[in-house]
Amino acid sequence: MILRIFSVLCLLTLTLNLAPANADTPPELKVLGRLVGEWDGTVQNQKVTFDVTADWTLNGQLVEQKQVFQDGAVGLLIYGYDQASNQYFLNLHDSRGIHWMLKGDWDEATQTFTFKGRSGENDVTVKSTFRNQDTSDWTITLIGSGGEVTELRGTNRRAVK
Repeated sequence: MILRIFSVLCLLTLTLNLAPANADTPPELKVLGRLVGEWDGTVQNQKVTFDVTADWTLNGQLVEQKQVFQDGAVGLLIYGYDQASNQYFLNLHDSRGIHWMLKGDWDEATQTFTFKGRSGENDVTVKSTFRNQDTSDWTITLIGSGGEVTELRGTNRRAVK
């Protein structure tokens, strides 16, 4: 279970690079541009690393992020903004069988995305705070039906080419 949670955490990596936007781009999509780019991810207090590549898809309406872990596991994340509900969303799928559909918000003052949802018996919260344009810190918290808490923390840094 911890390995699955770890995979999900890494998949939820958020980044800071602002994607190209034009004057017609809604501000919510400009915020999603922080996800675009190539990043190196690490999990705090573990020797786990992963590579992240994210780019715009569907004519700039969604950001598709692919994460590849050192053990070969792969994650696919889709980020977007739902104008009807006035919320961001994150759909996460990984090769280990994790599938999350989360809704979230952006806090401009703290530069933080917060996504929440349920996965089976667990409440899931994913937070990503941007320190600067090259670094983001993330936390994934799972709370089980019995109140047990599992938390993973990590950092993503812009890849140096």
